[in-house]
Amino acid sequence: MFSFKPRFPFTRQLESKDCGPACLQMICKYYKKFYEMEYLRDICGIKKEGVSIYDLIKASEKIGLKSQAYRLSYWKFRNEIPLPCIVHWNNHHFIVVYKITSKFIYVSDPQNGLCRFSLRDFANGWLTYKYSDGNNTKKRGVCIVSEPTNDFFRDEIPNQSSSQQSVLDVFNFIRSYMTSYKGTIIKVMLLLLVVTALNMLFPIITQNIIDVGIPSKDYDFISVMLISGIILTVSLSLSSWIQQLMTTHFSVHIKLSMQADFIIRMFKLPMNFFETRLMGDIIQRNTDYDRLESFIMTSMFNFILSILQFVVFGIILFYYNSIILWAFISGSLLYCGWVLFFWSIRKKMDIKYFTYLAKNQSQWIEMLSNMTDIKSFNYGTFKRWQWEKTQIRLFKTRIKLLNVSQLQELGSSLINTSKNLLIIYLAAISVTCGDMSMGMLIAVQYIVGQLSTPMEGIIQFIISIQMANISYMRVQEIINKPIEDGAIVKDFKTELVDFSQNIMLQNIYFKYSINDDYILKNISCILPKGKLIAVVGASGCGKSTIIKLLAGLYAPTSGNIVIGNMKLTSIPMTEWRNRIGLLSQDSGLLNETILDNIVFGRVFDAERLKQAVELANIKSDIEKKSMGYDTKILENGKGVSEGQKQRILFARAIYSHPEYLLLDELTSALDSNNELSIIETIKKLPYHPTTLLVAHRLSSVKRSDLIIVLKEGSIVEMGTHNNLYLKKGAYYSLFRSQEVIIEDLLSQQ
Repeated sequence: MFSFKPRFPFTRQLESKDCGPACLQMICKYYKKFYEMEYLRDICGIKKEGVSIYDLIKASEKIGLKSQAYRLSYWKFRNEIPLPCIVHWNNHHFIVVYKITSKFIYVSDPQNGLCRFSLRDFANGWLTYKYSDGNNTKKRGVCIVSEPTNDFFRDEIPNQSSSQQSVLDVFNFIRSYMTSYKGTIIKVMLLLLVVTALNMLFPIITQNIIDVGIPSKDYDFISVMLISGIILTVSLSLSSWIQQLMTTHFSVHIKLSMQADFIIRMFKLPMNFFETRLMGDIIQRNTDYDRLESFIMTSMFNFILSILQFVVFGIILFYYNSIILWAFISGSLLYCGWVLFFWSIRKKMDIKYFTYLAKNQSQWIEMLSNMTDIKSFNYGTFKRWQWEKTQIRLFKTRIKLLNVSQLQELGSSLINTSKNLLIIYLAAISVTCGDMSMGMLIAVQYIVGQLSTPMEGIIQFIISIQMANISYMRVQEIINKPIEDGAIVKDFKTELVDFSQNIMLQNIYFKYSINDDYILKNISCILPKGKLIAVVGASGCGKSTIIKLLAGLYAPTSGNIVIGNMKLTSIPMTEWRNRIGLLSQDSGLLNETILDNIVFGRVFDAERLKQAVELANIKSDIEKKSMGYDTKILENGKGVSEGQKQRILFARAIYSHPEYLLLDELTSALDSNNELSIIETIKKLPYHPTTLLVAHRLSSVKRSDLIIVLKEGSIVEMGTHNNLYLKKGAYYSLFRSQEVIIEDLLSQQ
């Protein structure tokens, strides 16, 4: 008795660091349960560097999978480990092993799809951990075995925004943008009908010239037919040109609408979205929109034209000779199957090839961005070796792609040649038997040629719709991502918030990832309105994190930030950020003029600009430059010193007279004179903002109204400089340690 065994589940990773959550989703699919990738990313605590083995185990246990990691030998892995299991591949990737035979190991790779490795190749990729046992060096590999518990089948799946995506979703997504271009689409469709009708007339003209004009020697008739053919050719070219112009016009507009929506959505996403993704993955979304535009402009309308031509010319060919039509269809189906079979192979190799291309580009960027350090430490040779390894992989993959392409072309050529010879043979037999005239034979040849083009269009459409579906899934992930103010009512009234009150931090706990340790623990304090509050402590104690929480860039894991009578999470972020001035460690200058970098899109006010640059002690430095405020800042802030950059950023922060100033390491790049000047400026600001200052140099916080001392994420002391210094606790130790360092430096001079 025969039984059907379904293919092992496969999930394609949409981003470069998604292999861990993708493998976990495949394991869940294998046990007949589906979790969305976004939920699995969250419980894995994915970061820019990806996820660890520990993260995967913790995440799988949260959904009811009993998981255990093993570091073991190749023999034990092949003979003792239950399948499927997740393996750590090449020290930087996760794949799922689901079948082992005497010759091959079958895997589901989130990057390359379902594939198999020889035993030797798998060992080379998996046995990456080495340890010494006496005089011998042995290799081990790591795998994660996950098996379902009763909780896995009993637990309800969390609310999910949608089920698994299908190809129809791509059309629905594109259709939502095409509704405003109904008139253009109708015109394009009419032009496609005109093009098809004009093409249909060519075999009729050819047949009449040969069967009517030539035997009767009617030169006038032949001339009319030839002139008609020329007119049809010109009309066909004009129709195709107009159709291309119209298609390009509205496809570009649709792409711009899509990208504008994407940018609007991107600026509304929470900061942790950007913290957990590589820049290249986000930029990839722009390429995805290019692919969707190409699908609209080329593949979709070519597919419609191909279907029209196939139907029309198929009917004409059926009228001439049905046997020839069935011979053409049989050969074309065989050709389509051959091309699509090799496309599935090429797709996996293309992904690997473009991965190496991206790595090659990253290596060039890394080398050029760090040229000073590479030259200073004579590190160039080692970087060249790394680059050469990538080039070797690129070359080998390119050779494989070339071999596959040549084999595909060889088979395609053989199938098409055999099909054409068979059609010629059948047509010749029909002419010999008197079933067809010579004119019909020539017409049939033209029709077969016209039918071959639609078959190519249909194949390209099948390929492009699959690629467009992958792009759509990546785009949809951002569209479905919750925005910052998603839970806030739209008609929020600002007057409900009393911004004249103190800010209260109530039992704040925070960690960046679900599997990380807490950065902040039970932070509770009051930030007095209109006062200068300093936050000090050793590196890594959570000072900068408090700034990010108050700026609304992150929400507390638990606890509340309260302003007056309202939680910060209940206030629209646009409203809150209009009231704050922020200078963080991540603040930078854009590739724009100094003026634009200070005003930063806000309403220009010459008086406020003058006041901001004077208070920031940067006015004279700007005016010394030949272009003054119109001086263009170069890439990555080049063209100004670190001290000037810091003061320009401070001018940006105070330009709008904010009610709250959040300053992280404001004085780190300033000399002593500028440091004292800036601190005095903050104290004397006429609008008296509530200022939170994070500083490592404690000399800059002595005049603060309140000093908060953090240690390992918790508040250990609060008070003024004099009170804390006399107390001789944590603040005293920090202050004295910096004084000792300064005294040692002075004594050495």
